[in-house]
Amino acid sequence: MSRYIFVTLFSIFCLCLKGQDSRDYTPPGNLRHNSQHLPSQVDILWTPPPGWSPSPVDKWIDWDLGLWDGNSLGSCMDCPAEAGSKWDAAIISMYDTVYLTKIRYILTEPTIHYALKVYQGTPDSFDTLLVYPLEDSNYYNLFDTLNLQPVLLNTTKDLWLVYWVNSLASGYPLPLGVNPAMVGYGNLLNVGPGWDTLTSINPDIDLNWSIGGFLETPNDTIKYPLFNIYRAIDNEPYEMINQAPYLDTIFYDYLGRDLDPSHLYYYITCVYEDGESEPSDTLHISFVSTNEIKTKFFKIYPNPATEKVTIESSQGKIQSVSLMNLNGEVLFEESLNKENVELDVSGLSRSLYLVKIITSSGVFTSRLIIQN
Repeated sequence: MSRYIFVTLFSIFCLCLKGQDSRDYTPPGNLRHNSQHLPSQVDILWTPPPGWSPSPVDKWIDWDLGLWDGNSLGSCMDCPAEAGSKWDAAIISMYDTVYLTKIRYILTEPTIHYALKVYQGTPDSFDTLLVYPLEDSNYYNLFDTLNLQPVLLNTTKDLWLVYWVNSLASGYPLPLGVNPAMVGYGNLLNVGPGWDTLTSINPDIDLNWSIGGFLETPNDTIKYPLFNIYRAIDNEPYEMINQAPYLDTIFYDYLGRDLDPSHLYYYITCVYEDGESEPSDTLHISFVSTNEIKTKFFKIYPNPATEKVTIESSQGKIQSVSLMNLNGEVLFEESLNKENVELDVSGLSRSLYLVKIITSSGVFTSRLIIQN
């Protein structure tokens, strides 16, 4: 049975310091998520209030959460290989200056020659920032840390941290962490002629490489507001899911393998030195296993569609409907004043589209699959 995912999108509101009028502050907005990692992870993004600037604070980046329980990969005769984890430029583009100063890694096979590499960019045009042979290590099957002369990063390019091994034949030299795979990020492998994901090679290997990097920015300081992220699963109450006030405007929510929600709900608050804002409105993500999308707000069916799509609102009359492609181009928009709307989609090409619905209760965005 197919699983389709849709998002209901609302705005965010941020309140002020104690004693201040909330109208003194322009709220953040554009709460959204990146669906490419669902259902194992939700990447939540939002736009901060004007005037906000990121706190330049040192931090580790990794997809394995710094955990390892003995998993590793090998068994290819005389195969040199590269195993890499990638981070989008977005994690560093907000800073003026960022250095890579440490790499955390694990060696598992004493007979294998290892090296650590740092790339930036894309595989067809890599900038190689570091190639460091790991010879005569005294640490195997334990995390170790390579302290670097600070490596200045290009804040406009993706960052790759990579193991190189001269062979996969002797044992299992490439360590795998415990977190569910971040496909296309934490599980990249190159055994020639190019990079691929572990899940495309073997879908049963749902793990990330055990490797991480430490990023440093000059002149550490905390700049307010910070953010708290709250999540509710199905009908459970909301819980704060960040361990401390959050510094960035993108949050990675690792759902794990055992969590199989029907609905996820998120909201965000702004955190100041002496208080926390009111909750924002809600981002709703629904995992649907039928041929329709249905919530307490509206129903869209059939989905996928070929000729006609019906939209039924439970939030009052639909004021307008617009359809956009994934580039954000508005394909059509219509003003209405009715609770049920039928759209002719027979002329659309096979693709994924966004439907934007405006009612008196708010603005809702859903995904629509066309299978023409």
